[in-house]
Amino acid sequence: MWAAFRRGEWYADGGEVRASAVRRLLLAPPPAEPGHLPRLRLRDVRVTGRLDLAEAVVAGTLRLRNCRFEEPPCLDGASLGALEMRDCVLPGLSAVGVTTGWKCEISGCRVEGPIDLYGASIGGTLHLENSRLTGHGERRGERALQLLCATIGGDIQAGTGLRVDGCTDLRDTSVRGSVIGCSAGREAYGSPACAGEGETAGRPPEPVAGPRHHGPVGER
Repeated sequence: MWAAFRRGEWYADGGEVRASAVRRLLLAPPPAEPGHLPRLRLRDVRVTGRLDLAEAVVAGTLRLRNCRFEEPPCLDGASLGALEMRDCVLPGLSAVGVTTGWKCEISGCRVEGPIDLYGASIGGTLHLENSRLTGHGERRGERALQLLCATIGGDIQAGTGLRVDGCTDLRDTSVRGSVIGCSAGREAYGSPACAGEGETAGRPPEPVAGPRHHGPVGER
């Protein structure tokens, strides 16, 4: 994994990777090999233990493909170039106050616990396409997706196969771009939604047409 990081290549051996080793690699990265950009790219691995990157500063993009997490990762207060998770399975994600310079992608993932992005600052688009989010974590009834007081610099892409079983809270969230919902109907979202003031519970957000929406999502 360290050699792949120094070359900016994918590490994909199909085995297990200790979360503590990933943390050490990101917090004290080795120098890049000549002519390469160092990047962490994990694919087809099982991450054991809790990946704790709270308040960590990671300059590049954290890319994870088809990975399984033993425990919910913690990115509280972390600063990342971007977060890209595709086709991963994880028992929740805590990213309170996380900052990404670019996008935050959680697409094609199965998250069997809450995603907490309270107060997050995402420089680009938040991608949630083709994911299955379930709010039944350690405490039943937890929100499947917590976006309270978040700031999104691009769009929220929440359509194309997204299913949410549990509550979604977007109160006081500011979206610079558009909120793209699912046109397949409310059955694609599960129930119920935890709507902010001015929103309708149980109804998925509709695609925004015409001028882009600025300011808190709950405003109309």
